Amino acid sequence: MSNATSILKVESAGANVGNFARISINGIEIGFGTYTRGLNVAVFDQATGSLLNKASFDTFIQGNAKNFVDFINNIPSGQIVALAVKDDAVYHLFEEPSQQQVIDAFLSIGSLKFRDLRFRDSLALIGQKGAVPGTATEELSATSAVSVTRSFDWSAPPVPLTEKRWLEIQRIFASNPDWSSQFGWSVDTSGQWLIIGAPLHERASVGDGGNDFGAAFIFQLQNDGSWLQTQKLQPSELKAGDRFGTSVAIDGEWAIVGAPYSDVYKPDGGAAYIFKLENNQWNLKQKLDHSQWNNVSDLFGSSVAIDGEWAIVGAYLAEAPNAGDAGAAYIFHLENGVWNPKEKLQPPELRVADWFGWSVAIDGEWAIVGAKLTDNGGVVDVGSAYIFHLENGAWKQKQKLQYSDFKVADYFGQSVAIDGEWALVGAYYANSSAGVVDTGAVYAFRLENGVWQQKQKLQPPDLKVGDYFGVSVAINGNRAVVGASGLEGIHWNNSGGAYIFQLQNGEWHQEYKFVADRHNDEYTTNGNGSSVAITSWGVALLGSYNTWYRTDDSTYGAKGVHYYYGSVYVIGQR
Repeated sequence: MSNATSILKVESAGANVGNFARISINGIEIGFGTYTRGLNVAVFDQATGSLLNKASFDTFIQGNAKNFVDFINNIPSGQIVALAVKDDAVYHLFEEPSQQQVIDAFLSIGSLKFRDLRFRDSLALIGQKGAVPGTATEELSATSAVSVTRSFDWSAPPVPLTEKRWLEIQRIFASNPDWSSQFGWSVDTSGQWLIIGAPLHERASVGDGGNDFGAAFIFQLQNDGSWLQTQKLQPSELKAGDRFGTSVAIDGEWAIVGAPYSDVYKPDGGAAYIFKLENNQWNLKQKLDHSQWNNVSDLFGSSVAIDGEWAIVGAYLAEAPNAGDAGAAYIFHLENGVWNPKEKLQPPELRVADWFGWSVAIDGEWAIVGAKLTDNGGVVDVGSAYIFHLENGAWKQKQKLQYSDFKVADYFGQSVAIDGEWALVGAYYANSSAGVVDTGAVYAFRLENGVWQQKQKLQPPDLKVGDYFGVSVAINGNRAVVGASGLEGIHWNNSGGAYIFQLQNGEWHQEYKFVADRHNDEYTTNGNGSSVAITSWGVALLGSYNTWYRTDDSTYGAKGVHYYYGSVYVIGQR
């Protein structure tokens, strides 16, 4: 296809309104072949308009949803994707275990209207692989056939997605902000959902009085690509000082929130709460039972992670035999709708105050646990990270990750992340190769023949004293985000920020640096990037728990001056 301007058209009709699908260019059907019941997908080269691939997925039949996911995931970034539903597509489309993968596949081609797709609906869309959700041209209807068109100038050089400009696209605040609530202390995302922890948030009936019940806030992705708060999570049984929201994690229809100072079993023993998505509402389902392991001041729930049917909870001050505050991590398994305690992870070599469980992450059959105060050959507080593997239903320790260029108090294991064959470990007090102190560093490990090998040290050359690069890390597919909470802004010291990295040919390359700064009605001090998350389509979320938000007479006409702490920055490409 070489015509200068071409019109790509996609038509769709559900079973009750015509029962057909068609994809054409300039009025000529593309030669798709037989359009079947379900999802009919065609992929076009973004530079030439040539048809690269086509496939139909009858998702009325179980198993084809996963085939659709695999097809979408294998499309190179930037290619044009046309999708037409015929008859019905949803009968087995959003069933477990591939439900979240299906959601991520639609999001990865810029779609959002798929969320409203129902039995025998019509859906036509034209998107682009790797595009921001909400940018696809799409129409959905339960009562009529639909069609969409887009014009392409395939004689002009394409603009790759990677050349789009990175920028701040949203700044998220709680709808009912609470002074000094530390909103943004923790953050995580899965599909169209975002969860943000505010461990010092109060109860509405109490107000600000230093009671620190804590809360977690749920946001949902909107059709315009923005995030809107839909819910505030705050179990009624919380007591003052529980700090619910210190840690958060979300995956598919499950979320977990830690309250490490809860006294539910023992004073400051800690707790973690499980929520489930039901009819677009996140409902509290259970408090994880760890009574068999809990002791005073364990701080169970100081870190949490969840993936599929497994959850892991850190308690970095848990006792070990003859080693106080050695730390531990606990595994829970989803069985018949209930999360049951399965294992206590605690390497036998742990010593006093190693803080194993300070950070945790889990993906599939692999888990990683940070112990940021372990010693190495007599050098104190170097830190380490431990790798565990699921084997025959049990989690077995496989490796202890360390690195060669360590020094005193690097705090390797401050942050951990794992996705597929890659794991990242932050050492946010590491020095630079030039001897600049506390710049921070992140180490990338890759799974090769069953062994995790150190492949790369991430340490941007512009880091300065006290930037704390690696205070937080997150990874999703071929993109990673690293928090650096001490970065200096143009108008404000120690504003904080983050670096975005992209995986290219087996190496991680810096793609973008974001630094928070002072605004007309807001300024940030010590906190931006202290927590990070990244969506499956490459949008970064940066927690800034110490953001000050100010309104006064001169700005908004409000009476008095109000300060609210905490926000989350949304950083993406436009």
